[in-house]
Amino acid sequence: MTRAQINDALVSVAVGCGVDKAAMDAAMARKHVEGSLNTGNAATPALKKFVRYHRVRGVHVTPTVFVNGIEATEIGSSWTGDQWRDYVAAALA
Repeated sequence: MTRAQINDALVSVAVGCGVDKAAMDAAMARKHVEGSLNTGNAATPALKKFVRYHRVRGVHVTPTVFVNGIEATEIGSSWTGDQWRDYVAAALA
């Protein structure tokens, strides 16, 4: 997939979870900076932060998820949206 196709897919997933489409489109819109080829978008700084966070801990395989700094080994790549919603709701409770 191209970068634009990946961003479109991410927007679709977020909208399916109840996120406002216009807000997601704005967050995923590519920033254009004169003279730079890879400027990213509004989500880029957070993505870089979490990639660094996980690499420092030796994580190089997904899905490896940390919740409040603790590895959540029960999470799996086959989880449905409902399973994620339930897990996040319980973690926030």
